[in-house]
Amino acid sequence: MELQFKEPQYNWGDRFFIYDENDKKAFRVKSSILLWNKKFEIMDLDKNVLVTIKNDPKSFFKKKFFVFIQDEQVAAITKEISIIPKYTFEGIDWTRQGLMLNEYDLLQQGQIVVSKVEDMRPWGRRQILTMNDSINPLLGLAIAFTLSYAMEAGNGEPADRF
Repeated sequence: MELQFKEPQYNWGDRFFIYDENDKKAFRVKSSILLWNKKFEIMDLDKNVLVTIKNDPKSFFKKKFFVFIQDEQVAAITKEISIIPKYTFEGIDWTRQGLMLNEYDLLQQGQIVVSKVEDMRPWGRRQILTMNDSINPLLGLAIAFTLSYAMEAGNGEPADRF
């Protein structure tokens, strides 16, 4: 399965769509604007919430994000304090491989389950997720989305307000 993000901003208060490989809308994304309860929601096109991503308000230096699929916590991702970007996963046995922020693979037991690349086009950037058929596509989307957001958080971007 392939999903595309067209110019996602990862800012609080944002709303955008995620597209499938046929360039059709597949999911809606909405982020909260409340300062004390920041979260992202990934919904189907009928606005049913499928994935919720919340920050840990107690994580100050290490940014920690919780991933829920249909109200069940499935993972947590922590952005570690490190010169080289390092992320730890809880609840799933995945690791991140790749030095670039915008292009990486997510591995499970040494096998690639999700690949993320950034396609730069004259009319804008597009992030493309390619997922292995062996994983739940919602899990792959949720983890890759959270990881992308965590990479942006703390870089002086508005995403740091999550």
